[in-house]
Amino acid sequence: TASTVIPLTVALGTAAAADYSLAASVTISSGAATGTATFTATDDTADEPSETLTVRLGTLPSGYVRGSTFSAAVTIADNDATTVTLSRAAGMTVEEGDTHRFTLTLGRALVSGESLGVPLTFNIGSGAATRGTDYTLACASRLTGVACANLNSGAATVTFTGPSARVVNVTLTARSDNTTETGGETVNIGLGTLTVSGLGGGADRTDNAAVLRITDPAAVVDTVVTLAVNNNGRVTEGASLTVTVRLNTAAPADAVFTVVAFDRTAASTDYRLVSTVTVRRGAVSGATTLTAVTDNRAEGPETLVIRLGATLPDGYTPGDPNSVGIVINDPPATPPPTPQPQPQPQPPSTTQPPPSTPSRPSRPATPPAQPQPQPQPQPESESEPEREPEPEQEFDDIENTVETHRGAVETLNNDGILDGVGCAADRLCPNEPLNRWQLAVMLIRGLEGADTPETPDTDDDDDGFGDVDNQRWWAPYVTRLAELGLTNGCTPDDYCPDQPLTRGQAAAFIVAAYNLTDTPNSDDAGFTDTTNNPHTAAINTLAKAGITNGCDTNPPRYCPDQPLTLQQFASLLARTQQTQTQPQPQPQPQPEPEPEPEPVFEDINTTIPTHREDVKQLNNDGVFDDLGCTQNRLCPTQRVNRWQLAVILIRQLDNQNTPDTNQNNQDTDTDQDSSEEPRFDDTDNQQWWTPYVTRLAELGITNGCNDQNDYCPDQQLTRGQAAALIAAAYKLTHTASTIGFTDTTNNPHAAAINTLAAAGITNGCDTNPLRYCPHQPATLQQIASMLNRAAAITTTQ
Repeated sequence: TASTVIPLTVALGTAAAADYSLAASVTISSGAATGTATFTATDDTADEPSETLTVRLGTLPSGYVRGSTFSAAVTIADNDATTVTLSRAAGMTVEEGDTHRFTLTLGRALVSGESLGVPLTFNIGSGAATRGTDYTLACASRLTGVACANLNSGAATVTFTGPSARVVNVTLTARSDNTTETGGETVNIGLGTLTVSGLGGGADRTDNAAVLRITDPAAVVDTVVTLAVNNNGRVTEGASLTVTVRLNTAAPADAVFTVVAFDRTAASTDYRLVSTVTVRRGAVSGATTLTAVTDNRAEGPETLVIRLGATLPDGYTPGDPNSVGIVINDPPATPPPTPQPQPQPQPPSTTQPPPSTPSRPSRPATPPAQPQPQPQPQPESESEPEREPEPEQEFDDIENTVETHRGAVETLNNDGILDGVGCAADRLCPNEPLNRWQLAVMLIRGLEGADTPETPDTDDDDDGFGDVDNQRWWAPYVTRLAELGLTNGCTPDDYCPDQPLTRGQAAAFIVAAYNLTDTPNSDDAGFTDTTNNPHTAAINTLAKAGITNGCDTNPPRYCPDQPLTLQQFASLLARTQQTQTQPQPQPQPQPEPEPEPEPVFEDINTTIPTHREDVKQLNNDGVFDDLGCTQNRLCPTQRVNRWQLAVILIRQLDNQNTPDTNQNNQDTDTDQDSSEEPRFDDTDNQQWWTPYVTRLAELGITNGCNDQNDYCPDQQLTRGQAAALIAAAYKLTHTASTIGFTDTTNNPHAAAINTLAAAGITNGCDTNPLRYCPHQPATLQQIASMLNRAAAITTTQ
């Protein structure tokens, strides 16, 4: 009967106030029965699920009551497309045996009632890799609302059903084969037509994946590990030093290394050392700390050596240096009161002023001629102690010298140059850092022979260096070094005899001692780490003379601040002496002495130290005959094929006896009778190694590579297959328990791998996490070590 205003209220569900607009009331005109208000959904650009709210009647005017329908549910449907993005991990290539990751990402997670099917497409044509053969795909199908179907054959689809995850990783694994594909094979995964259900705005796809190339495996190259220490290895009681483990390339995964302390004059109670160092994935170094313990005792410098642990993770080899020298000094003493100066007698003449420094001789331009010593009367007083006798030593550990330096160390030892410079009564410790007093002894003996230098007798306490005890047998060598002008000490008054010698200092000493011509050009030798180094000219002089090639070649480095080991100095000294004794200019020598030739193969010593002795033993036993990569090269880091494994394993098992079959294949008629046919269809009886494959089958060690009576002789052997064959050959008992390898679950060779690990035959390929890498190709040197360990175990049982 009159114009009436009916109020409206809104109860929000998943919608927000910004998602719509609506008048607060409806007006019904006089005489009318209805009125309206317009609800407008805001058009935004956000991809979102449908949003809900409820519109209700508010408080009605007097005379009006609510009917049975007093609210209305409203759904705001989205009109923005849901995006599907395909992307891949960085890098344009993946090596056979490795994996690569593709990622599917939705613009938002789906909710109940929504689904999205994402088909994958694969390129075809010349040079394209074959799905299911050259590579396989897998995805995290256990994610909420995600299903992966037919990824390796048929129509590959990843389906998202709400509620679902937003991100799914699809992992591509490139399969290893024994075929050389020049230029590699290509993979180009894309997105097909999307299948949409319940998505208001549909879906759009964005394909950011570029062409991926599958390449043949690269040669196995171990990462080189070295040690370094700050502050030249010197630390005061109560302070700490940082010991750094360095890699020449970034670590492919977290790797844990052990460092071990060897006491010389220090005791284990003089320091604390954290013995493990972790180098994180992608990093080139990791560090640990040595802390010198304060003991409140006056005891002089104490020394120790820190070395890399004997066992490194697979794929790592020790470099040079792999040890560092440490000197622990007492804290500075409180200086005594300054004494009052005493009156001094006047000199008889003032024409020449008295010397202002102690009587240590100044550096001459050339070494002075030495007068013949005159016999002196012996003092009758026994108040002055005699100097300790100069030791003569025979060393039990000369053989611990690495091959590249062993010839030089043995030569210097035979000449008496190393007498007394060992780390213990019968040990030389050739790989420990060289101290400055040892440098003085070796350099003077190299210059003037092994006789003890004659030094003038004096009672002047100011003569020589303040930190050199004249009662030590090596003191005359330090004095002689100063007399020749080869050193002014480490400070104006001290020589620092126990301080480790750096590689740069060693270069300067040798150039000065042998009067080698310096070159002022710091770029002459091409070292990248000697710019602005005070010893650059001397380093370049040694390099130009062929006496050193530095510590690394890629890039060329000399490592001038790293400690120098005794064996390294022996090689530098021996090469320098050789250049002095040859009248004519000689060609550039190799950076290290040539090793003695090995039987058959000339590259045995390129085996990494972890496997070298095992490779040598099998080589000496004839196990590797005819298995080299060329006529006179073994290539110990090469990957082993299945036929090579058969030869190695049968020769080791049968003590080099030729299998009892016709193996004179080079002269055999092709019309062999059927009794001489090989056991496997793909092994040619004309191959000299066929009898070894046959013998492997006769012993029950192999059934071939597939169900088609084949052996696959040219197929690369994986580490998992190697474990299974070795365990079978030596009849090692399989164990169902695990060793803790994180990558052998569901592997068909897991039991054999665990058996070898439990027996100490393998430690796997990595320690953090613990992995065996069963799908990686096995190298010849790895096989040699596992065979020798297996043979040793079965011999002792």
